Amino acid sequence: YMLYQHVVTMIFVGFGFLMAFLYRYSFSSIGYTFIISVLAMFWSTFLVNYFHHCREKCGTVILTVESFFPGLFGAGAVMITFGGVLGKVTVLHLMIITMIEIPLFALNDMICFGELKLQDAGGTITIHTFGAYYGVFLAFMRRNAKGGESGDNTSNPDHDCFAMIGTLFLWMLWPSFNGAIAGNGESLAIVNTILAISASCMAAFMVSAADHKGKFNMVHVQNATLAGGVAIGAMADQVDKPAIAMLIGFIAGVVSTLGYNYLTPFMYAKLGLHDTCGIHNLHGMPGLIGAIVSFAVVEDIDGQVGKQAQSLFITLGIALGGAIVTGLILNMIPGHVEADMFKDDVAWLHPMHEGKWRKARVSILNHFKTSMSKGDFRLIANQVFLNMSENMRGEYISKESLLESMKNFQLPMTDEEAGEMIQELAPDEYQIRFDEFYRTAQRMYNGMY
Repeated sequence: YMLYQHVVTMIFVGFGFLMAFLYRYSFSSIGYTFIISVLAMFWSTFLVNYFHHCREKCGTVILTVESFFPGLFGAGAVMITFGGVLGKVTVLHLMIITMIEIPLFALNDMICFGELKLQDAGGTITIHTFGAYYGVFLAFMRRNAKGGESGDNTSNPDHDCFAMIGTLFLWMLWPSFNGAIAGNGESLAIVNTILAISASCMAAFMVSAADHKGKFNMVHVQNATLAGGVAIGAMADQVDKPAIAMLIGFIAGVVSTLGYNYLTPFMYAKLGLHDTCGIHNLHGMPGLIGAIVSFAVVEDIDGQVGKQAQSLFITLGIALGGAIVTGLILNMIPGHVEADMFKDDVAWLHPMHEGKWRKARVSILNHFKTSMSKGDFRLIANQVFLNMSENMRGEYISKESLLESMKNFQLPMTDEEAGEMIQELAPDEYQIRFDEFYRTAQRMYNGMY
């Protein structure tokens, strides 16, 4: 049960908070992780156990604590896929993805482990590579929902700290993930994972600083530090030299960090492929590294090296086929328009935001109604909010810069009144998005007159 607790914490807390980096999408990141992981866990628990059981004789499947590990691994694969399309799909889309991906995950698991006797203790091939390339191919199929240019596809310091909660939970518990089904090799798998994931952590910090003139990039720290856990997984229970485990982790950390810096922007610019969380860098490429390592480390008895390679290509083929089918189905179902991507308030009641706008409206109406005519307020709405938002729709600006811009207009308010108006509209934020600022002003205008 202890290993179950570790793995379930990784899925629900680790993945949930890791994806909470988006500034206006944290309710969805954590909430959707919760419900979709529950659905995926039970769907995968049933299918994986039933498929393996029916290879010998169909009948009653006896559930134990260990029976839920395949369910959690299936949920992990779905969460990895979710990361590739984060912010661009609805909860209905995610349910459809889950209902299609899990049977394919179970089929791939049965072929690789049941027929080919794949050696992959930590799911490097069957979980990380499968989930990552399913998500990457799906993101490519959903290129019409680009999202990469959206002003809401961004983070801020508070949300980056939330995401670090997920990173730290994943980093601490990854040894249990790789050792959960390693059997007699559990202890060795845990030791090797600690070594590899520590090396990838050091590599990510080093490469990040080297590539940014001595400064660290929080995206690298949140993600690439974990790459060693992915890469070592396949052979975590077989690598017998600590230096090899650390080398594998270090290489994975370097490749993952460089991927975030160079490959992700390249894929978006050249292919229109927007990978929200960079799953190709954290799970995809480290998964391929781990698969290649398994070719070199595994004992080639009864053609096992060939079976490892076959399992990799079968995994990629099933992921590609599944993503194409899923993408075609999702493209027929209405989803978010571009203006609604990466926003919680499309699907969630957001009391903080509602309370903020309500408080701002009441306060500003009371403050300005006695001193402003209808024409004065129209002047502010048109000259400031409308004109500025047309020029910079979707862009963010600091409160200080907005106040300075407002001073350039001859408005019927003092600098102090303008500052108070800005503060009331966005009391908890250090920057303001123009189009939302304008829409709020229009609501105030309609309520006043």
